[in-house]
Amino acid sequence: MKHLLNDLTEQEKNSIREQHTEKIRIDTSKFSKLVNTKSGDAKPFINEQSDVWSKYPCVKKMKDGLSPNGQKFKTDGKMQYYSNGRAMDPVTKKKYNYECGDGDEILTTIQEQSEGQSHQSSNFSSGQVVKAKRDKDGQVYTIQIVKSEPKFILGTITGPGTYQGQSLKNGTQVELYSYSPGKLSGNMELGNFTVVK
Repeated sequence: MKHLLNDLTEQEKNSIREQHTEKIRIDTSKFSKLVNTKSGDAKPFINEQSDVWSKYPCVKKMKDGLSPNGQKFKTDGKMQYYSNGRAMDPVTKKKYNYECGDGDEILTTIQEQSEGQSHQSSNFSSGQVVKAKRDKDGQVYTIQIVKSEPKFILGTITGPGTYQGQSLKNGTQVELYSYSPGKLSGNMELGNFTVVK
């Protein structure tokens, strides 16, 4: 023990001596309580985030779900919404970003994000008009490309269906994305379009 004390100052040595001579008691009751807790009664050391869905109130009240890999999600019966702002269509396995608007509204600026794919504005050019089949209803629509930007395509869609509760018969301008030639994608409600000849 003497060799351990050789490098200590006199003040440090005196502090150690006091602990032994004055019988300073170290309170281990809290440690003992933790160690001797009954199985299953352990309290968490770290407080978990109380509400991971607070950033996404539009999906907060939806039904809870659990993915095969154990990830929690909310679902409306059609889509799986995750607490990181991502959503997935369990049928097509396509992935999307989502945001909440006012109240329970899910914003329609959801951008489809497929693994390893990025928007390619060069697939379509401004002024181009195409006929395309919509995957949501199988109907053919006319899409006029108003503007082709590096981050999105602005197009006017005219056809028999509806979007956001409005008829598309008179045409509606929407943001679209193209991940491969001959294909245009909107948000989850709008769906995907495949150019037909």
